[in-house]
Amino acid sequence: MSIQQWSSRKRLAVICVPLCLSAGLSLLMLWKLRVPFPWIDVLWGMCSVWVGFVCRPWQRWGINLAVILFTLAIAETCIRPKQPGDATYHSLDAPQLKFVMGDDLLGLVPRPNSRARHTLVTAGQTNIDAVYTIDENSLRVVSPAGRPESEPVVFCGCSYTFGEGVEDDESLPSQVALRRPDLRMLNFGFSGYGPHQMLANLESGRLGKICGKPPRVVIYQMIPPHVKRVVGWVPYRAHAPRYGWQGGKLCRLGHHDDRRWLAPLQKGLAKSGVYSKLLEDWIISSADIELTAAVVEQSAAEVAGQFPGCEFHVLFWSFPHNPIAASLSAELKRRGLKLHMVQQFAPEIEDRNSRFGIPGDGHPSPEAYARLADYICQEILPEAAATSQ
Repeated sequence: MSIQQWSSRKRLAVICVPLCLSAGLSLLMLWKLRVPFPWIDVLWGMCSVWVGFVCRPWQRWGINLAVILFTLAIAETCIRPKQPGDATYHSLDAPQLKFVMGDDLLGLVPRPNSRARHTLVTAGQTNIDAVYTIDENSLRVVSPAGRPESEPVVFCGCSYTFGEGVEDDESLPSQVALRRPDLRMLNFGFSGYGPHQMLANLESGRLGKICGKPPRVVIYQMIPPHVKRVVGWVPYRAHAPRYGWQGGKLCRLGHHDDRRWLAPLQKGLAKSGVYSKLLEDWIISSADIELTAAVVEQSAAEVAGQFPGCEFHVLFWSFPHNPIAASLSAELKRRGLKLHMVQQFAPEIEDRNSRFGIPGDGHPSPEAYARLADYICQEILPEAAATSQ
């Protein structure tokens, strides 16, 4: 009996069974394989051919879809997803302790009163070997520490502020502290953070409590990927605070992982080279940029309300060729924020493949932080010039 003589029920069965098996196999490959999408695309391309073969009216659609999927498979094979090196964090206090711990306010924080060695090996070469010291408040220590009675200067941001890949005394807050020993620097930055963690720190009163006295300046170091973190479109820090609009007002809506479907989708897409290298930076909408800028603006308003006279500055990395950097910086300027463009005052350090970037990683090197510290002490903390002279 030819396929054309099969009953509708039999045709449906020979279509649905392979499709169900393919769906299960695709999920298994997403879970187990590091680069699953070439195989997934080929599998579904074969399914498309089979459906077109069984149901002749769908033959053209099946063949066209198969061509698209086979082309995607080739693209996924040629365009591999971003593969970080092998990173490890070894506790120097107790081997069984993890470097990070869950936190309902911020999502994750470094374990308080701890020391950990971070190593990163890329292509067989050790690019990072640094020790991170964390104080009782889950903040990275600043060296020199400054006197407790000194006026605080607060740094907020992500790994660029935390100082990923450099020693305690080489981070940006530490290099500013070296130039301004009369002030006390506090490092509220951590890897994967964004302005939503800064706002949560301010709204909860945690920042003010740790400072002990009103800070002179709050410096937020921003990079374009913070937009994806604010809207929750990243496969990490899933329990981070989620902000959005409610009744026309910006407010906290819970955590990103309240939307349980989001994290598995993000982790799966992160394994796609086509998505991570060609599409990821282009899915950000103008509404996402406006929301992120509003979070920064609200943080500035919280600083002004809680600490009268305290200045709020944004140190902005453009990431050359990033598709949203220009729109994001324009929106921040439109909202009246004090914006310092790294691309304008130190364009050389934006080249992460130079001596200003850690090889095989791209985070700023100690030389880059030294350049930023000089600028901060000249333009944001101008008393430094008088002190040094």
